[in-house]
Amino acid sequence: MNARSFMPRKEWFRPAVVCLALVTWHAQNHVTFAQSDQPESAWQVEYLKRHGVELSAEGLLKYVRTLIPDDGIDDRIKSLIDRLGDSQYFVREAATQELTDLGEPALPWLREAFKSHDLEISVRAKIVAERIGLRLDTGVRDALSLAVMHQLKRFRSPEALPLLLKVLPQMKSHMQRDTIHEAIWANASFKVHEELLVDEIKKNDARTLAVSLVALEISTGEKSVELLGQYLADFREEIRLATARALLNHRPQQCLTVLLALLDSKDFETRMHAVWLLSDLTGHRFGLDGRDNFQAATTRWKTWAKTKTSDLELPVGTSRLDLMRALLLFHEPFALNQKIDKTYGRMRYETSLPAVARVQDGILYLESPAREADQSLFVESKTLLGEGQFPRSFVIKTKMGGENKSAGVWHVGLSVGDIKFLFHPGYNSGGFRVERRVSHDYITRNEDMGLNPGGNALFDVTLRVKRDKKGDVEFDYLAVDPRNPNQKFQKQIKVDRKSIPRIDRIGLERSGNSGGAGMYGPLQIEFDPSPK
Repeated sequence: MNARSFMPRKEWFRPAVVCLALVTWHAQNHVTFAQSDQPESAWQVEYLKRHGVELSAEGLLKYVRTLIPDDGIDDRIKSLIDRLGDSQYFVREAATQELTDLGEPALPWLREAFKSHDLEISVRAKIVAERIGLRLDTGVRDALSLAVMHQLKRFRSPEALPLLLKVLPQMKSHMQRDTIHEAIWANASFKVHEELLVDEIKKNDARTLAVSLVALEISTGEKSVELLGQYLADFREEIRLATARALLNHRPQQCLTVLLALLDSKDFETRMHAVWLLSDLTGHRFGLDGRDNFQAATTRWKTWAKTKTSDLELPVGTSRLDLMRALLLFHEPFALNQKIDKTYGRMRYETSLPAVARVQDGILYLESPAREADQSLFVESKTLLGEGQFPRSFVIKTKMGGENKSAGVWHVGLSVGDIKFLFHPGYNSGGFRVERRVSHDYITRNEDMGLNPGGNALFDVTLRVKRDKKGDVEFDYLAVDPRNPNQKFQKQIKVDRKSIPRIDRIGLERSGNSGGAGMYGPLQIEFDPSPK
């Protein structure tokens, strides 16, 4: 077995990150709905058209209606499962198709049906569950949902807000939540929604309340200030943050006080939103330049506040409604199918020998017909941030694996600067190690991941990166099998500053002999300021 190179199956990746795909245009350009007259990217249009969603307010809302929960769906699912064991073949087939079409809501009931004493029901339930799982793994439903929410910031309609509020509880992930919030706010300017929004606020559900407070201010302006003002003192941080976002132009001094206090929140996301809103209000970027850890940035904000609180930049524009900026440094969804020559979006491609790089249906493929080729698709800090290196602390999220061909003689990896974290698709223990990206010198030896990865699978990979006060870099690598989240591998290492003086690039890598293609899901980089 080649020492330079080995992990994972043929189920496709889960939508946890893939569903982020269709928000990239926003995340990379920090475009808010106030700028919605900007032309949408070609890949967004292609993706929507490919799945039959008309790019108009009517067409987008037609899709939104399919996301609204059906109160009677559980009874319908149970009835269909019973029909999986019907004596007539066509009834069984029809029930199988209907359950497949219902998708994710049917999964809990189907899993129960696995245990049925009726063999026909048990077998068909497993078939349907597998079909739904594969469909979910392509991320189509979640990706389309996010695309539609994003486009509704451009194609506004007075019918949109009531529908979006009904769909809101279904949006589970961070990206889904932020995208639908922005869509709601973009469609809140129609005056017909004042009564609806007041009713939503009265429900006092924290999530609905937070989005409705901002929406009501957008809808009614100064008229809503008296009603909203009381929430600046709410016991929930989420509500105080939302109210400050809503009232930034109406009660700037009170909002300033609230935002400064939220810098001490234990919740990282709350702190980041507070910093961005403070930046909107003051023009300063303490904590956003990557030079301070969060404690130092908080000290700078509070020192500034002692003397300069009257120096505010009013009015604050629609940047206050941009939620994506708080966390995302970069996101590439691999949504546009193409063969890669030199670049893909803002990423660059390099290969040491002739090889193939392509994107197909949300998957990046790196495949080498040549022996010992090194392929890399990477993003540079200079391109992304205009800086010579990435911030002191950040998180990388992606999915990776590969085809089950020639296992063990080639590998896939995630590189940070000159440090590469890799494993071998199809190899029975993964063969994880850390090595230098350029020289391939080992930093750690091959080790068993404690997993049993088959080929053609994509594992969820998260890598936390933190440079300490001495300049040394701490890495925390986590790989999780999405088929069984309890199956995971974690590795923590520390690299001294001489070995990694700067982190100026992050990349997806394939190296080793010819064999299977390396497969990669969307790449996401999040700002992760240290609380210490």
